[in-house]
Amino acid sequence: MATATPKAVAPDPEEVVADEGPRRTPAAIAAILAGLLTIGVSIYSGLLAADRPAVSVVETLAPLVNTGEPPAVSPRVAILQFEVDTAFDQVLGSVLRALGLLTAGFALRFLIRAARHRKPDIPAFLPTAILLGALVLGVVTVIVALLRLSDASDFLAAEDRSPAAFEELGSGLPPGPVSSVLLFALFVLAFGYVYGALNAMRVGLLTRFMGVLGIIVGAALIIGSLLPFAGSGFPLVQAFWLIGLGLIYLDRWPGGVPPAWSAGEARPWPTQLELREARDRERLERDGHAPSDEPEPEPEPERTREPLDAPGATQPHAPTRTHSSSKKRKRKRR
Repeated sequence: MATATPKAVAPDPEEVVADEGPRRTPAAIAAILAGLLTIGVSIYSGLLAADRPAVSVVETLAPLVNTGEPPAVSPRVAILQFEVDTAFDQVLGSVLRALGLLTAGFALRFLIRAARHRKPDIPAFLPTAILLGALVLGVVTVIVALLRLSDASDFLAAEDRSPAAFEELGSGLPPGPVSSVLLFALFVLAFGYVYGALNAMRVGLLTRFMGVLGIIVGAALIIGSLLPFAGSGFPLVQAFWLIGLGLIYLDRWPGGVPPAWSAGEARPWPTQLELREARDRERLERDGHAPSDEPEPEPEPERTREPLDAPGATQPHAPTRTHSSSKKRKRKRR
């Protein structure tokens, strides 16, 4: 006979508030630092890429068209030379990006943990798994940058630098196992954004705006990795969400922090209909026309006159008339 699994019970609200209080400031610092690093690394990479030499397809095919033979040295060697010359900048950018990923994972871990306090059916291992995913993604990001620089340096030191040798070098992607780990860690972190924002919004830890924006950030992580050109404006949105999350942790969010944080229990964010009804109620109270809680009296049913020939109907008494002929007879007898 199968036994029913015990249902998870939410902890005491006072214990939740006492447990989360000291942790909110470190999580806020991590979230704000992650936001600043995200936008900072994006600007830094953009400035670095502005000096990168651009080799067009025409320049690549021009020697083959003019002489009929491929060039001895690929024109794209200039790109690899630039990466080797700016190796320190390349590694520094990857390290800062890894630090931003780690701090973002720490901020997400606290958010999912707080949501689990108010929604116990969230898996207990998930907050730590998200943090580990962010850590692995950051470490692999640095490893990929080092591998790319090592391959570029080896190519420049080799005797054969022809276009064929450049094509064998590949597009700079890491080896198969490293790519698999990188992609898996990226999906874990993206899932942390989507799952954390969704459940935090459901229990009232995030406003609907911040909840939906967090889901968009998680989805954009995947889209940006598959279609790099589609994520050009993504770092700014991600940085805004992370800094906003830090302000919520610090109780500095414009308009007030959702009450679920101070209550220590789930306080679902009201729907648009409930917010509109609350605004209408406040407006009526402010104008002195507060709606009464007493039910309105029901209208009395209209009295209908029963027909005289209806069964059980009472016949009205006809008024008695005094005939004048009886009075005349009495006068004659006198």
